[in-house]
Amino acid sequence: MYIRTIKRKNKDGSVVEYVQLAHNVRHPQKGYPKAEVIHSFGRRDQLDIAALKRLVVSVSRFFEPEAKTESPAAAVSFVRSRAAGGIHLLRHLWNRLGMNVCLYAAIESPPVPAAIALTVFVLVAKQALAPSSKSPIRQWLAEDIFWDDGADLTERHLVQAETLLRDHADALQAAAYEAVVRQVAAAVSLPDGQAAGTDVPGRLAGLLTHTAEVATGLTWPVIRDEMQRLQLGEFIVGGESLRRYSPLRPLQRQILDALAMDPPPPDFPIDL
Repeated sequence: MYIRTIKRKNKDGSVVEYVQLAHNVRHPQKGYPKAEVIHSFGRRDQLDIAALKRLVVSVSRFFEPEAKTESPAAAVSFVRSRAAGGIHLLRHLWNRLGMNVCLYAAIESPPVPAAIALTVFVLVAKQALAPSSKSPIRQWLAEDIFWDDGADLTERHLVQAETLLRDHADALQAAAYEAVVRQVAAAVSLPDGQAAGTDVPGRLAGLLTHTAEVATGLTWPVIRDEMQRLQLGEFIVGGESLRRYSPLRPLQRQILDALAMDPPPPDFPIDL
């Protein structure tokens, strides 16, 4: 459980901030964590501070003696932050377009292991988000991007994914092209140098980014740079690990709404 604040904009343009006690539960259909309010303390400018202090004293009865002497500021430490919005957006587009289905159809047999399909997505995402990056893919995942699903990616997965892309390039690109054309209901033009059979991750990245551009009316560099500003910070709070997304900016919300996407949950406490 944790204390959070939310802001509501009134019709007259004024903004009111509310204080809530919440915890995270997993969405029953979509599987991501979402905040559930346990109790609302009301408006921040009308808080009963004395009552909150009594609550803190009451809760502290269950602490060890030494824990009671810690100040809140001393108990919070920042670990790091990583970009989370870009990979979140691309994964949504990948699933919406049925890119794994395209992959399975292009290969036919033997079945593509889930870990290899996931690795193909990571290769494509890096081309979309950091095409000029010289970092090895695993280092990029660990240091620059927050995405838990890629934590178990190995060198063997990379080799197998790259071999698969090389051996089935034309069939995969044709299937992916048709999937995007069905989605955007228009012919797709891609940058020069991404002809069939060459730079498969780059070409698939181009298909994803084109879909995002059509849906939002923005260029991919604008979408990418804005979504990469959606960060996930990692903290140690009172000896426990906490992850929290940065507040959603207006343009980020506009992009997500245009793509009919849910934003990441604002508060995401888990064990690191």
